[in-house]
Amino acid sequence: MQLVLRAAYHFGGAAVVIVSGWRDHAGRHGTGDAIDFKLRGVRAARLAAYLRGMPRAGVGVYTHPRTQFVHLDVRDSSYHWIDASPPGIHWREAQLRDPHAAQRDTAWTPDMDLPARGL
Repeated sequence: MQLVLRAAYHFGGAAVVIVSGWRDHAGRHGTGDAIDFKLRGVRAARLAAYLRGMPRAGVGVYTHPRTQFVHLDVRDSSYHWIDASPPGIHWREAQLRDPHAAQRDTAWTPDMDLPARGL
């Protein structure tokens, strides 16, 4: 939730729209470590691009016209992907390579997840 709030503050206090939170037997969603969300007035691709700059984050952007949301989770090593599949189908996922992810992940400290001070 700290990263979601950080993103909302970054985009001028944009309202958070939760697409999916906790789901039983659903990987990181099942442990409370993931959320699918949107920020009102912010394109999913732009939000995902911002979040990919965070250390130790899993960021997926769902680009099908009927989805348009971002998956965000916390993990030890960042992983980013794009998925153009229709809702409920997973067949167009592709990893987005990030040559700087390991360096960001290694430099991570807990305060990096907090919203910037003074906002």
